[in-house]
Amino acid sequence: MSRHNIVVPFIATWLIVATLANESRAAWQIEPVDLSGQVGWSLFLDSDPAGTVQAAFYTSSPNGSLRYTRRGPAGWQQAAVINSGDAFATDNTGNRFFVSTPGPGPNYYPQYQILLDNGLVLQQQLASTRISTNVFLDFDSQNRPQIGYVDTTAQQLKHTYWNGTSWITSIVASGSEFQYVNSSFVAALDSSDHVHFAWQNGSNVLRYADPVGSSWQLSSPFPTLNASPLDMDVDSTGGVHLAYDVFTGNVFTGGLFYGFYNGSGWTGGRVSGLDSFGAERSKVVVDAQGMPHLFTYDATFSGPDVLKHLYKVGGNWNSETIASFADTTSGPENIRALADAQGLHVLYSTDAEQIYYAFKSNYQLGDFSRDDSISAADISPMLAALADLDAYSSNNQLSGPQMAAIGDFDGSGNVTNADIQGLLNLLANPSGAGSAQAVPEPPALASMLSAAAAVICVAAVRRCVGRLTSASSART
Repeated sequence: MSRHNIVVPFIATWLIVATLANESRAAWQIEPVDLSGQVGWSLFLDSDPAGTVQAAFYTSSPNGSLRYTRRGPAGWQQAAVINSGDAFATDNTGNRFFVSTPGPGPNYYPQYQILLDNGLVLQQQLASTRISTNVFLDFDSQNRPQIGYVDTTAQQLKHTYWNGTSWITSIVASGSEFQYVNSSFVAALDSSDHVHFAWQNGSNVLRYADPVGSSWQLSSPFPTLNASPLDMDVDSTGGVHLAYDVFTGNVFTGGLFYGFYNGSGWTGGRVSGLDSFGAERSKVVVDAQGMPHLFTYDATFSGPDVLKHLYKVGGNWNSETIASFADTTSGPENIRALADAQGLHVLYSTDAEQIYYAFKSNYQLGDFSRDDSISAADISPMLAALADLDAYSSNNQLSGPQMAAIGDFDGSGNVTNADIQGLLNLLANPSGAGSAQAVPEPPALASMLSAAAAVICVAAVRRCVGRLTSASSART
């Protein structure tokens, strides 16, 4: 049954903006993950098809292992410890996989592992070579593992995937930069099941490997810069989003940069609005609308350390603070980020070798304009939505619970005209959205709503009279 409410279909936005000028962004929910003081030098974050967020992270107890943990109703619960783990991801059915180098020595060849529900780990050797500690692992649309690693013996960056019977391995690039145990690169899997790679070569030049068929086309996106990649993601159209660090020796010109590749050329530039020019642990993710989100630690010389989320509005970078803490020791300060259907997820570690999780939902109360902020601009879309909730939900691909998360201010379980007051309360007092005290509508708005209601009621009466008259005529 179609759901329709009697509301005014449009409203003079400038009147609302003049009276309700408050604007707020959706809040971040922060939870402790592991406060042992023994974790955080490497982080991995993923979510399974059911939306359960899971993580793995380096621990010094036992040294060199990964602690695997998952988020449940009671918070984060440790489920296993993986010896010498170097990568973690969940597949398309929710199974948990790792790449590790547990031995036996002296070879320490890489192993592809699955963690069973009973805690047992089954493994298969991935290659007969030594690899660096930086490994990429993800699963494509056919649920095949796609893996990138550095063969330190051959000094090569390699890609391998499982075709159902064996591992198919290809060389992406070769160079002296791939000879070390900590030789690094970044990689991302696109919607066509191709893996993109980026790294810094021995001449401090950023290199990019663009997948073309079963091979890669190598290029230097910004050849004049001393640049190293920090993270990479690919949007649904194939656009490549890159966070990279540029060293200039100048706090005002170096630091965190963002680049975009549209398939034919790169554009890039410095991310503005940051206090620090250090960017070693920054991450980038792309949401369902193709918008990039950067996460980085920022600080003045006197501290504190601030975890920031950077996003674009009108082509310009804006930032918000997620968390901050005193810069007292030399700790991991690592970051992992994820964008999925539920929202933005961030796993981060602090100087104290503790790990926290931050989450921002895609479905914020009052965000009818779907722009991740709550302002007077949400009133008109709310009124339009109340006129036909089915159409609004369909156009915005919202389920019933998601629609309720956006518009059910009074906790009734439904979104109705009674929730309009809740949005007005929120706009008048963003920090006290839970208050039940009614906020009077602006005089102009109240007059318009009253007049609109009267007009709609008259129209409704006329429709009823018309139907009764038609029915009477039909009976005679």
